[in-house]
Amino acid sequence: METHFKICASCLQEDENVSSSEWCWNCMEGLCTECAKYHRKQKPSRQHKIVVLNNIPNFDVLLSYIHTSCPMHNNQPLLSFCSTHRDLCCELCVKTSHGDCKQVITLTEAAATTTNDDVAEKFKSLEKLLEIKTETIRKSLVSQGEEVVQKVQQMRTEIDKYFDKLEEEVKKNLIVQHESYLKLVHQENSSVEECFHEIKNMKELMCVLSDDIPSNQIPCQKINEIIYDRKSSEKLKETSVTGDQNSQNDRKKSTEVKAERIPEKASLTHKLQLSKLGSNVTSTECCYLPDGKLVLIDTTGKCVMSCNDTGTQLKKVSLKQEPLDISVYDKTRLIVALGNDGIQSLNIVSLRPLGKVINLGGKCTAVTHDHEKVIVAVDDKLKLITIDGKLIRHIDHPGLVWSLSAVFNGKIYYSDFSDDDDVLHCITLDGTNIFSYKHPQLIGPTGVAVDTHGNVYVAGLSSNNVHQLSRDGTLLSIILTKTEDGIKYPRGMAYNREKRELLLINQDRKIIQFYAIH
Repeated sequence: METHFKICASCLQEDENVSSSEWCWNCMEGLCTECAKYHRKQKPSRQHKIVVLNNIPNFDVLLSYIHTSCPMHNNQPLLSFCSTHRDLCCELCVKTSHGDCKQVITLTEAAATTTNDDVAEKFKSLEKLLEIKTETIRKSLVSQGEEVVQKVQQMRTEIDKYFDKLEEEVKKNLIVQHESYLKLVHQENSSVEECFHEIKNMKELMCVLSDDIPSNQIPCQKINEIIYDRKSSEKLKETSVTGDQNSQNDRKKSTEVKAERIPEKASLTHKLQLSKLGSNVTSTECCYLPDGKLVLIDTTGKCVMSCNDTGTQLKKVSLKQEPLDISVYDKTRLIVALGNDGIQSLNIVSLRPLGKVINLGGKCTAVTHDHEKVIVAVDDKLKLITIDGKLIRHIDHPGLVWSLSAVFNGKIYYSDFSDDDDVLHCITLDGTNIFSYKHPQLIGPTGVAVDTHGNVYVAGLSSNNVHQLSRDGTLLSIILTKTEDGIKYPRGMAYNREKRELLLINQDRKIIQFYAIH
């Protein structure tokens, strides 16, 4: 039951809120000055212990430690004290849990036998015990801290010794390999000097005999033999720094270094807003010209235009049909795919059409080349033809080819944008499948490009990202994403091998972005 010691309990019975100035320990109630006078005069409360509240500092704290009712039996007053268990008891406690205890006395008797000196002595004992415990814990923490520091220092010493030993072994191996290499170089130099000496002697001999021997009999064969011997002799082999095999095996147990293909990184260098080339210009495909400039198809205006990477338009030619793809054939010609009409050759400088449109009997969606061969995606086939349209072979493919990359090391890379299949394929020129790449985060593969190392880049139109693959079709990284790089509905891609630069048509055909690959 909560005790309101700051309000007079007697006045509160009359609905009067009067502050208490005194406290009755027997009634455990606050009293105002007037009520305290009557409390002392009444016979039932004449012997009650009444104290002035102002004489007791922190009375509220003291009162919080005093319990008048039994915690085990609600509202039962605590009237007894068990000396055996050192516990306050109510009448029910005395009959139940303390029924066998022989030293149960009333609180009045307990108070009579307890003096202030006893309480003070107990407080001193508790303070001493607390001090001892605190000091013990402090010493234990200090000891544990010192032990941890010693272990760390010991580990540091062992690590230093290990790396010192490792460094010494590497130095020894370097010295051995260096001396071996110098020996090979010295032997090679000696052999070269002998060769030059022989050639010098042969030249002197030719000068002496040239007047007496016909020119066709001059002993040039000997010189050729010497040169041939030098060419066919064992070349200096590249040396590698390797330690003792046993020590390497021991080190391998603790540390293993794996040589893995590290993904390239793409850093955005600049952007080209296609609106600089015209208010309604949009493009799905673009490629680099031999001089580093760009040529792109305008799907809105049915034209082909060239420009630099800052947006300055150089040439523009309108076509009768909508262009779907464009590729550089050689230093003088471009090839453009014109859908159901076929393909068309263009002058690489003026962009003017060369010759007639070549119809290939289907819808031409993508085009690239390999040396003198032109590779065109026609409906469900890849057709290899000559520049004038003669069929070399065709490769069946039951799908929709969106983009063809430039042939790299005899491999064709193309994206399959079918309704039920989102795959990047890599095949040889005769149609042999090398790998097919499919990933849950590649949806609607469009543009394809290959860099100098053979890494493959493919854009996901609906997944809004660009995947980077190794030459064997293993995912290296999703190098560009919508969240981090702002990729949205990406289309065509191209790669500049000299600049190591990746070109990407982004933002649904409206922007060309240039990335440095490193």
